[in-house]
Amino acid sequence: MLGLPGLLQLDRVVAGAVGAVVTFLLKALWDWWRNRPNLRITVPAEKSWTYYAERSSDGTWSYSDPKTNSESRLFVECPVYADNRSGTHDSVVGMALRLTRAQQPSPAFAEGSEFLARVVEGHHLEVILVKFHFDRDSYGDTPEWSSPNKRPLPLSLTTGRGRHIQIDVTTSPQIVQTGTPVTSPYVA
Repeated sequence: MLGLPGLLQLDRVVAGAVGAVVTFLLKALWDWWRNRPNLRITVPAEKSWTYYAERSSDGTWSYSDPKTNSESRLFVECPVYADNRSGTHDSVVGMALRLTRAQQPSPAFAEGSEFLARVVEGHHLEVILVKFHFDRDSYGDTPEWSSPNKRPLPLSLTTGRGRHIQIDVTTSPQIVQTGTPVTSPYVA
């Protein structure tokens, strides 16, 4: 028989072991919670806009009227806010915007070239300025071509951790006189 002092020591050993296991499990749960994938994507409607433009022979772009010019392209420009609420890095590795009834989505362009990827650090908000363009000969038969601001356009993204996100983008038209050079925060 252990007796009373022996039982008290055994209780301390068991209590210490249980405390260690509980502490380990709580730390593991907390670590998982902090580092779980938690990338939130938003596109503010008030900062997203559309316009039609055409490229001249010297390589510059100017605003155009899609009804009179068959060479015009539809451009959709928007800031994509990637808010990483996780403790570890994540990334946006692909973006495409689709005119709802079009066959192919348009890939994103950022800073003058095709968008490849953007790393979003842990607990950080990254603003990615992107541009999508649609050729009239490929997309001109869809209702969204003539009135893209009347309905939301589906934007699909892929994260570095393999998650696929789809959100709707609503835009505002940018009304500028035809023939005016394109001025935007994006490189054409």
